[in-house]
Amino acid sequence: ISDNPIAYDSANRQIISTIGGLRKANRKYSIKMRSDILFEHNDWLKMFDRYQKYDQDYKFLGSRVLISSMFCVNPNKIPLPYHPSDWFFFGLTEDLIDIFDIPLLTEESENWFKGKIRNEFSYGWHCRYRSEQHIWTSFIKKHYQLNFDHQNDVDNNNIEISERIFANNTLILDPYILGMKSLKYPNYIGDDSNTRYSSSTYYYHDWLRLHNNYSDQNLTSRYSNSPRWTR
Repeated sequence: ISDNPIAYDSANRQIISTIGGLRKANRKYSIKMRSDILFEHNDWLKMFDRYQKYDQDYKFLGSRVLISSMFCVNPNKIPLPYHPSDWFFFGLTEDLIDIFDIPLLTEESENWFKGKIRNEFSYGWHCRYRSEQHIWTSFIKKHYQLNFDHQNDVDNNNIEISERIFANNTLILDPYILGMKSLKYPNYIGDDSNTRYSSSTYYYHDWLRLHNNYSDQNLTSRYSNSPRWTR
């Protein structure tokens, strides 16, 4: 998906390996996660099913899936709608199967930007969608008629639709709430870290705002608005 530097898309690898595992799962709940992250506790399990208010027009799953804020891009800051973090999903097994039982990324899609004018946010990548976007929008299209042309398409009300779908199908939690440590990004601590999307991601308090906006329920967080965690 990039020639300089050379980079490869992880979408198909994730789809094949994840759906293969989920189809063998025989329990009610499942986790899809990277193999290079660690959890210090499981207190985050108490968050599952905490929020029961939904907008049924944008609810596609049996229950919200828990995801990490790490690289869960806020399209109001970087124009990448429908870009969840793909590091960690926890939820009903049937819901995770729904998310990952999707078509593979095609060669045409991987080379979609080649020979076309790209904006500054494409970072030289010539794939039509980021891997996270391909997975998430492929799932969405099974339930909703989406008009999303390419990774930076913010027309057709895509930012609001993206946020409505996040509000009703996910619960975005910060690494310190999850007790998550990344072996790849050990110094990821929040807004002031030096990772590319750290100041441009959704955090738990952002998700609460989305939930309040799109479910008409006034919620507050007992957590700080400045997420912090260290090794």
